[in-house]
Amino acid sequence: MKWIYIAILAFAPLARAGLPSQSVREDLKPEVHAYEIAAGLPALRPTMGFELRVWQRSYMSGSVYGTVVSMRSLRTFNTSSTYEHGKVIIKPASLSAPVAVSNFRKLKKLTSELEPYNGLSVSCDIADGGSVLVQAVVNGQILTLGADNPNLCSGNESEIVVRLLHEIHS
Repeated sequence: MKWIYIAILAFAPLARAGLPSQSVREDLKPEVHAYEIAAGLPALRPTMGFELRVWQRSYMSGSVYGTVVSMRSLRTFNTSSTYEHGKVIIKPASLSAPVAVSNFRKLKKLTSELEPYNGLSVSCDIADGGSVLVQAVVNGQILTLGADNPNLCSGNESEIVVRLLHEIHS
């Protein structure tokens, strides 16, 4: 067990420096659909007001944590996932009761900063860790961005995702 801590400490400076991000255009609809079904949410529509959905999944444990921000309230989603026949299966779970969001404007601003990266999947080629999927309705447009290990990547889109996660969890 001690070697795990040594390995983590050895890579800590690397994590702070951040590895270069690579972005590719990817069809994220199947992944989006899996989260929507598991959380019992309808598909986002451009006519909706601002709504933000952030889904985080651990590659190692399969745990899933989601956050839905709409109408100045926040609901969370906790479940697990499995990987079967090349597909990620998200187990259904209920959203929590809504709570007020004090940093709604900041979340909306950070989400709008992701607009230039709509439809991209971002990674810095680290095998373990986790993924983040951001879905939103911003300025009448649906935005979707996937990011693998954004906290370890140095690209602008990864940095915005990390700031967004920080705001959601603060």
